[in-house]
Amino acid sequence: MNNKEKVIQLLINEFNNSNSNPIKIDRNDIGVLQIPEKEIIKILNTLHEDGLIIAKPKSPHKDFSLYWEITIRTECLEYFNNKKRAKTTNRRDWIRTYVPITLSIASIIISIIALIIAA
Repeated sequence: MNNKEKVIQLLINEFNNSNSNPIKIDRNDIGVLQIPEKEIIKILNTLHEDGLIIAKPKSPHKDFSLYWEITIRTECLEYFNNKKRAKTTNRRDWIRTYVPITLSIASIIISIIALIIAA
């Protein structure tokens, strides 16, 4: 699990524990992640730009000196399910592509061998 996914999991856990939206995240909450504060801020901004959350820092310095108010969108709550679904779809597409190609190559090889034996 990369740092972005760790932050998403933290946000989902906070949402599930509080049953409120928006949630409040402060230094105490992010301490368990073992990720530098600046990187967490970049990740939150990226998630905001991607439309997964609405992040509003309450500090004028946009750091964790005060809390962040974060509205979790359904895309964020479904992040891991969507990721798993996309992985399954990619695997199916790979199978749909390469199984027929492999069978075609095998039939060409068998045909060439049959021609060589017949000659």
